[in-house]
Amino acid sequence: MAPLARLAAVLLACLLHVDGARVPGGITFPDVDPALRAVVAVAKLAAPKGMKSTGRGFVTLIVPRPDKGNSTISVALTGSMQSVTMAHIHLTNASANKPIRLDVLPRLSSAKPTLLNPPLSYKGNLSFASGFGDGSLRMWDAGMDLTRFVQLLNDGVLFFNVHTAANPAGEISGKFVCQEPCMWLLCGALPDGSHC
Repeated sequence: MAPLARLAAVLLACLLHVDGARVPGGITFPDVDPALRAVVAVAKLAAPKGMKSTGRGFVTLIVPRPDKGNSTISVALTGSMQSVTMAHIHLTNASANKPIRLDVLPRLSSAKPTLLNPPLSYKGNLSFASGFGDGSLRMWDAGMDLTRFVQLLNDGVLFFNVHTAANPAGEISGKFVCQEPCMWLLCGALPDGSHC
């Protein structure tokens, strides 16, 4: 996006707040307190082409500006899956074997993918959530922080993947779609005295 167009989008975002914004593909963004000045991204999870799974899901990332609060990831799975072993955010980079950028299930203390033991099976609904920050991101890439993570969201190169024993490369996955403007708002007080 051209710098002038991006500036116009930021200014418009400072003046307007749209509840439950909808994008193509049936994805609805959650309502988030504008005071957080958060980047919001969602991923709709389904089996890749050629793979069968009764599991589906939806993932929400809320990444406030670092001075406004903690970042969170919320995962809601539906249907059923047997023997879920891991769930991560990955970078779409085939030459680097789609590296993990954030561990979600299980939460880890080192950058070594670890299977849930025992694996987790569900039928119906399964939800889990976690906070994360620079430390969680740097565990997988020393050069990663929330600013770089938001840039990767803006570039459209992050996806969520749920791994199972039957499908170790991933049974369901989905690419993150970032709500525009996919950047932290830096504006201050508006002419009417309010803040964006």
